[in-house]
Order: sequence, then structure tokens, then C-alpha cells
Amino acid sequence: MKRKIANKKSLILVVIIGLIFVTLAGRLAFLQLVQTQRYQGLAQNNLIRIIPITAPRGEIRDRNGELLVDNQPVYTLSLSFLGVSEQKQRQVEKLVANILARDKNVGRDVSWWTNEIKKSLEKQARPFEPVKVAIDVSWETVVQVRERQMELPGVIVEEEPIRNYPQGELLTHVLGYVREIKEEQLKAREQEGYRMGDLYGQAGLENAFESYLRGEKGARQIEVDAYGRPVDYRGVKEPVPGDNLTLTIDYRLQKAAEEALVSGIERAQKNGFEEANGGAVVVLDVRTGAVLAMASYPSYDPSVFVDMLSVEEWEEMQQTRALSNRALGSYAPGSIFKMVTATAILENDVVDPTYSIPDPGYYFLGRRYNDWKPDGHGRVNLRKAIKVSCNTYFFKYGRAVGQRAIAHYAHEYGLGEKTGIELPGEQAGVVPTPEYKYNTSKAVLMRYNKEFQKVTNKYEQLIAQAKKMHNDEKVQRLKKERDKEIESLLDAYSFDLEWQAFDTLNMSIGQGYNWYTPLQMANYVATIANGGELLQPYIVKQITDPDGESKKSFGPQVRRQVNVSPETIEIVQEGMRMVTEPGGTAHWSFRDFPLTVAAKTGSAEVLNHDTHSQFVTYTPYEKPEIAVAAVVEYGGHGSDSAGPITREIMDAYVKITRGEEFGKPKQREVNNAGTVEREPSPPQENAVEQETTIPNSQAQQVQAGTDENTPQIEDEPPADSSSQPPTANNPPSDGLVNEEETLQQEDQQPEEQ
Repeated sequence: MKRKIANKKSLILVVIIGLIFVTLAGRLAFLQLVQTQRYQGLAQNNLIRIIPITAPRGEIRDRNGELLVDNQPVYTLSLSFLGVSEQKQRQVEKLVANILARDKNVGRDVSWWTNEIKKSLEKQARPFEPVKVAIDVSWETVVQVRERQMELPGVIVEEEPIRNYPQGELLTHVLGYVREIKEEQLKAREQEGYRMGDLYGQAGLENAFESYLRGEKGARQIEVDAYGRPVDYRGVKEPVPGDNLTLTIDYRLQKAAEEALVSGIERAQKNGFEEANGGAVVVLDVRTGAVLAMASYPSYDPSVFVDMLSVEEWEEMQQTRALSNRALGSYAPGSIFKMVTATAILENDVVDPTYSIPDPGYYFLGRRYNDWKPDGHGRVNLRKAIKVSCNTYFFKYGRAVGQRAIAHYAHEYGLGEKTGIELPGEQAGVVPTPEYKYNTSKAVLMRYNKEFQKVTNKYEQLIAQAKKMHNDEKVQRLKKERDKEIESLLDAYSFDLEWQAFDTLNMSIGQGYNWYTPLQMANYVATIANGGELLQPYIVKQITDPDGESKKSFGPQVRRQVNVSPETIEIVQEGMRMVTEPGGTAHWSFRDFPLTVAAKTGSAEVLNHDTHSQFVTYTPYEKPEIAVAAVVEYGGHGSDSAGPITREIMDAYVKITRGEEFGKPKQREVNNAGTVEREPSPPQENAVEQETTIPNSQAQQVQAGTDENTPQIEDEPPADSSSQPPTANNPPSDGLVNEEETLQQEDQQPEEQ
């Protein structure tokens, strides 16, 4: 009985084993006979690599065809470890790190390259795509990799085009630079074919016209063996180069502008303005809005981003803000804003432009607010007020016309709004309003005032405790109590928060909360010069495909005809022309210039620093062609630093457009410091003009009319306000607007030219 049961079990086991073998045999037959082609294809695909070919980016040239940016071929090293074992991959990584550490072009130590390779592979999104590790490796590295290909599976060296900037640092803030695409950029544009490791325009035109410049990638098919080593090339799709840009920039004028800016800053430092460390220049064609030159200093060499940028190089750029285009950053304008105030006065019929008032050297509004010239300018009408930059005149009639009218005409001239230029990073600037003063003053009080800090800190702790207990009702109640207590404190500071008469005085002379970019200033002066057409500045003239066919052209575009009468513009023009005549604040800068020039000097106080030197001009007066705006941070008064810079630029412009002899100025005497020696003249006619900013209610209480309490004048240092919080006249040290840290100047009266 037991034997029968055992035989039965054995039979069942044999049947089961037989069924398993039949199933396996059937599956094998199915794979061999039915799906042979499918699995052959998969095996074949596992031996094929698709290697992308980088497209050459489009070239950039100036208006006359001068080459500004092109490409040069270099060797790159990439890794593609698909099909390579993890153990072998680690070995290859070590070998590559040692090879690159000995490379004379990209040499860093082994540990640096080990980390760099690791980081690059960690960022790899697709295992089948090569990861670029090094750019511009030497020929010796290329030979070594190819000779050791058997022990370096997955290592690819190939020739690729990289960005070349033959003019070095010239026009760098306009051109921008390219660098490996950032993760956030990749997420936003992955659908457009971008992959990790691709180069991408990070600033300037390289960024703004990325979609035109990038071109279309190609691809190369290579067959590899089981270890990932290339054995054959199967085919290639050639890349399509990017489109080319032709700019409105004139290379010769750009070069002159940058040289003038650098020499002007160096001259300012030698003349005692030790903080003068940055500036900007913009040159516009007043007839079209075309940008002929745009310079910003400090600058940088964009080619450093092609290779591996060192930590030291990056830190230096951050410290000097070399990457910032100062031509698009905001500064307090000082007296170059006075043409706006003059326009408001004339358009509102506040006073006849020929009517003269006596200028005692100060304006009285509860106390004395001094002009830059302590004994005054004699009798002054509107034209002369522009000529000598009389603060007293603009205090009196600026207050009469009011903040709203001045703000209205500032907007008419395009101030306080972006110009629309193609470059990224342009600031809109600020036209002062009561709302802006309230919000910025409130922000500063909340951040720096101890009373507000005490309230804020108290409620932060209470709210945090309530959140820990998940008591949402209490959290909301505490927030309401906090806001109510803050509002109560704000009521106590209402005088400082609300717009006051002295704010209008400040506004009328370009101080206070006025913030505008050099580009806006140049365009505003161009609008005055061309009779009231507000044009949109542009810097790209044409886009052409690789074969030279035009794809898109750009030209003059009128944003609007400003709502200002021709008579008013003519009077303002005449006042600006008088600035360069004897007795005007810019006479000495242009007394021997071969063309008639209209100009305006300006300087704006910065708390505990030298003034920013500003200058705007256009020429020829009779039939204007160009407008120039220049600023030197902490460079003193307008005629100290910015004026000579604009003169050098206009000299270059005349030589370029009218010939060397025509542009040759009359002989001028130059001293060792590089500044023009002035001929003997009455000090009241040619004295350096300075601005007076009106202190707000937090200033010390003073007795009106006493000499010891009058504002600082001439070359005396500003009053010590180091204990005060940041103000509207105390922007960050880079000279650009930080709206949270601006507040009306306190305890000080800035000087302006």
C-alpha cells in the first residue's frame, strides 16, 4: 500500500517537472522564432550612442561690421557610462581626474576634479546622454584619452565651438556672457531641447537673444562595444549655426567711451575722491534712439566664464559688482533733473521765464535753505537759473508748482518707467510721490527703529508660542493686536511719513526720492534735444540667419510725443545751451569745443560719502545728433569728473563723424593731475555749483537764519549723520536703489552741481 502511494507521488513529480520543461521550451521557441527581430533591435540599440553636436552660436558685430563676439573650436571631455559597470566607472573617474589635473589648460588638483566629476554625474538627468566635464582641454589630453581608450570606456573627447570675445572687456555689460545652463533655466526651457551641460546666455544680449543665438544641435551616431568603447561611426546630422546680431553700437565710439570712463575715474581718485570706484556712460542718437555706446565700470572679461571660474575671481566680481550694468541702475540725479522742474513751471504759467528775482543765496521756509553759492547769483530768471543751477530759484517756483506737476512732467519725459531697451536688468527708477515716501519711510522705521523692533519681536515670540499650541484663533488675534500697535506708533511718526513742503524742495532740485538710470537720463535729454519725441532706445539693429539673410530689423520707434509745448522746450534748450557759455557751470569743459553744446551739470549727496558726479549734454545745439549721460560714483561735482568724461566722448564723436582735423580742439593747458587749468575769472561766475538738500523733521531743531545752522556749502564736508538710518540720499554703496533702505536725508544738506 505504501509502495503504491510512493509511485503515485513520483509520477506526479515527474509530470510537474515535465510541464516546467515544456513551458521553458515553448517560451524559448517563442523568443527565437517569433520575437527574434525585436530583441536583435534592442541588442543593437544598446550598442549605439547618440552624441549631440553643439551648434555654433551666432556672431555679434557692431553697426560697421566690427566683430565683437564669435566662436573658436576647442576640445571638450564628456562622460557616458551607459552599459559600464559601477566598479569600472569608479576606476575611470579616478583616471580622468588624474589626467585633467595634469592638463595645462584646465589643470586643478586631483581632489578638485574628483569632486567636479562627481557633481557633474549627479546632475545627469538622462543616463544615455553624455555629461560634459571639462572644456578647452589640451591636445595632449585628447591624445592621451584616445590612446588609452581601452581602459577609459565612456570617455568622449571631441571638438566643440565655444564663445570667443576678441575685444576682451569692451562692451561686456551689453554683450553679456554664456555659462552652463542653470537648473531653474533648464526646467523652464527643457521642452525646447535644452539639456544639462548646455551653454546658455546668462546676461546681456547673450541672454536677451538666446533663442536666436543658440542655433540647432546636431547629432552623431557611434557604435560602441560591450564596454562602451567606440568602434564605428554610423552617421551624423550637422548642427545649424545660430543667427547673427548687428548692433547700433559704434565700436570706435564705444572704445572711446570706455577709455574716457576709466581715465575719468582714475583722475577723480587722484584729485582726492578716493571712493570714486564706478560709473557709467550712455550715448544715444537723438534722432533715432539708437544706442551708440554704453559703458559701465568696473568691467570683466566674459571669456572667464567659458572655463572654470575660480572662487577668487567670482568673489572679486561680487565685491566690485563688476557684473552689474550701472547704465541700467538707478541714481539720484541732482541738478540734471532741473529741466523737469523748469518744464513744470513753464507749462503751468507759474512765472514768466524772463522775470528775474533777486537771489540772496538762500530760500526761507521756516528756516534758511542755502543755495550752493552762499552770496547768491544776483538777479535770476528761468534761463539763468538753469545756466548757473540756482537752487534758490527752483526752491521758490518748484514749491509753487508742486509735487504733482513736477511728477507729471517727469513721467512725460519717460522717467520712472523702463525705456524698453532689449537688455535684461533695467530698473524703472522712481518719481517721488507721497505714497512712495510713506511706504519707504515706514519700511525703514520698521527695520531700524528700536520702538518698532521691540513691538515686532514681542509679537513674533507670542505668535510662535501660539502656533506651537496650534491655536489658530489666538494667532490671528495676536496679529491684529500687533498691527494695531504698529499703526499707533506710525501715528506718532506721521510728520516724517507724510509728504512735507521740504520734500517738494528736495524734489525740485533732483534730490530726495528721485532715482533714475543713466539710460533714462540720456533719453530724457535726447527728448529735449529733438523737440519732444520720446523715443525707445534700442541696441540691436538687425538679426540675420547664418547665410546672411535678414530675419528681423529694428529701427526708430516713437513711444510718444511729450505733452509739452514747443515754446517750453525751446526755453529749456536755451537754458542748457547757456550752461556751456561763460558763467555757466560747464563752460570750462566745453569752451574750446568745435560745436555748440547744450549741457547740465549735477551732483547728488550720498550720506557719509562724496557726491555722485553727473553730467548730461547734447550736440550740435542747432541740429542735435547725440546725447550723452555720464555718472561717476562718489566722483564729486558734475564738472569734476563726469564733465571731462563727456567731453572726451564728444571729442571722439566729432573725429569719427567729421574727421581728425575738425575734431581737434584748441590748445588747452593741462596740469599734472590731468584736469584743465582754468583761466583767471571771477569766482562768482565760474564757481563750482553745489546742491542743498532739505533736512526732514527728524533733523535737529535750528534757529532760522543763523550762520552756524546753515547748510554745508562749497567744498566743506557734509554734516555728520552717521547715527541716522539709511536715507533716500544714502543708497547702498553701489549707488543703486535699495527701496527698503531709502529715506529722506536727515541732518544734512547735500550739495549739487
